[in-house]
Amino acid sequence: MPRVLNMYENYPLWQTFFTKLGIRAELSPKGSQKQYEKGMETIPSDTVCYPAKQVHGHIQALIDRGCKRIFYPAVVYEVNEDKTAQNHFNCPIVQSYPAVIANNVDEIVNGSVDYRSPYLNLADRKGTAKNLYECFKDLGVTKAEVAEALDAGFAELEHFKQVTRDRGEDTLRMIQETGEHGIVLAGRPYHLDPEVNHGISQLMTAEGFHVLTEDSIAHLGDVKGLRVVNQWMYHSRLYAAAEIAAKFPQLEFVQLNSFGCGIDAIDSDQIEEIMTQHNRLYTCLKIDEGTNMGAIRIRLRSLKAAVRERETRRIRPQVLAEAPAPVNYTPQMQQQGYTLLLPMMSPIHQQGLVDVALQASGYNVVNLPADDRAAVDVGQRFVNNDACYPAIISIGQMLEALQSGKYDLNKTAVMMTQTGGGCRATNYIPLIRKALADAGFPQIPVVSLSLGNQGVEETPGFSFTLHC
Repeated sequence: MPRVLNMYENYPLWQTFFTKLGIRAELSPKGSQKQYEKGMETIPSDTVCYPAKQVHGHIQALIDRGCKRIFYPAVVYEVNEDKTAQNHFNCPIVQSYPAVIANNVDEIVNGSVDYRSPYLNLADRKGTAKNLYECFKDLGVTKAEVAEALDAGFAELEHFKQVTRDRGEDTLRMIQETGEHGIVLAGRPYHLDPEVNHGISQLMTAEGFHVLTEDSIAHLGDVKGLRVVNQWMYHSRLYAAAEIAAKFPQLEFVQLNSFGCGIDAIDSDQIEEIMTQHNRLYTCLKIDEGTNMGAIRIRLRSLKAAVRERETRRIRPQVLAEAPAPVNYTPQMQQQGYTLLLPMMSPIHQQGLVDVALQASGYNVVNLPADDRAAVDVGQRFVNNDACYPAIISIGQMLEALQSGKYDLNKTAVMMTQTGGGCRATNYIPLIRKALADAGFPQIPVVSLSLGNQGVEETPGFSFTLHC
């Protein structure tokens, strides 16, 4: 079994699972530049994040060792650690990358390596056991053995998590007693790989900070009133850890972000808001292939100087502002004849079909022009530059229309589809709200056009029925 980057978090589960089944499991080596170069030829896209590119080297390292069977599961849903979250998706790149490997590594494509990548929902233990049995039944294992091994794996995973939480609480107590400072270093599970994190935690300790991971204290947080849809399990821990760091005067929050991670455009904005609302600093370190840590050292020393300055000036954590409540589109607004601005996402389907159907249902819908370069420029001013291009251009269309003076801002709303899936598209609605507030239009309601999937919003003043 390869120790691929996205499996660090669940490693105790799989190690115990295979041991209980009597299957010898071998891990790929820790990441290195040499190992990364081994897999470079099979990387199909240069725009994917560096951790994803690293997977190719891990797979190739196992093949070079003579491994004839490789297990790399596609984990769509993680264990649901936060019951208040709207969902518990894995990262879309992580959950789909086993398919990328399956179609781009020659030894797997030609069948010389037995490659197994079942799709798993770790929040559904019964379904996971069934899929794993189907994956390994040719090895002579029974359904009961797989279920028992999986239970043992989950028990070991929970033990591992509890040990991590205990260490986090111990460190917090020590910091409180000594008056020393710590940093919550929030990185994804793959940031544990030394080739990905570049030893940043050691740089922090060299500056005199204690370092805690986000999963060591996230269980102490209670996140409420988020602007975003809390739908990725890793992000749930980030938000909870940020809430703790924001209230704890001797903790700072530093987030590692690998270039190319589009969903971090969602969580980084939200974390910055959590910290700012509590009068705290937020630091995001963007890292990738580069190994020159000079800029990182400067950022950390600047953070250290800022901490000293804030101590000297006795600046303490305090709630400066509560998260604003979203402006809902109400039935009263519909009765008043509000104009609904709809960005042009698909001219073939939207113009003359969707808009006509909505107009026939009593909604005053206006399609915004699609061929408009100025809208891109506006979107880039008010949308995180790591967000995807469709978000930038569609939000830019809305803002440009609101700035044009063509519409009564007291009787205008904007509309966007919301899927409820694991893509960033579910969070377009929160992205729109932030852009509206930053552009000076906080009063504009946002209408969610959806089919009611998990994680989507309800819009009191907008409803429709599908008739077949």
